[in-house]
Amino acid sequence: MRRTWYGWVVAAACLLMVACGASTSVKTMWASPEVPPSKQFKKIFVAGAYNSQATGLAFETEMKKQFAAKGIEAGGWLDSLPFGQDVLRSELETYVRAHGFQAVLVSKLTNKETQVDINQSTTYMGGYHGWYGGGVVSSGGSVTTYDVLTIESSLFQVSDEKLIWAGTSEVFAPEDVMDFIATFSPAIVNELSKKGYLATAK
Repeated sequence: MRRTWYGWVVAAACLLMVACGASTSVKTMWASPEVPPSKQFKKIFVAGAYNSQATGLAFETEMKKQFAAKGIEAGGWLDSLPFGQDVLRSELETYVRAHGFQAVLVSKLTNKETQVDINQSTTYMGGYHGWYGGGVVSSGGSVTTYDVLTIESSLFQVSDEKLIWAGTSEVFAPEDVMDFIATFSPAIVNELSKKGYLATAK
């Protein structure tokens, strides 16, 4: 089934975004061969999956800030659409088109894995002349667990509802939601700018 922007926005709004992290990197990207990289947008609608209205507002505010730095006007799901409530496809389409949005950027959590790092400290105990009776003994260590979150961001063209760009980001060692927002937002906007999808992209 062809993915459409309204379907992804509604799906994302129903998911729990627990993403927050110390570092973000865009690992994989895809661009539609049907849409030239020179296709540029001046106004973009931003939506994500939020576990609270405060998180959503913080995310959308930062995304708007990052787009504004590129000369792009952006609006968010929470500007006037209800948080935590179902929105009909017709209502969403009407809102996006009535406000002149040319593209829709949707970000959602697609995977979460917990990784464990074992840091074993060791000490060399030397014997006679530094070798006889010597050996390596453990002197303690530490175990660190952290989450690696995979977030997929998709850019849709409103005019024909086509998916034109998608990027998968990995967020490491999540601890604070504001830290995630501060690293994730510029990473995505900068990629869109480099790919030539923003009206002011060089």
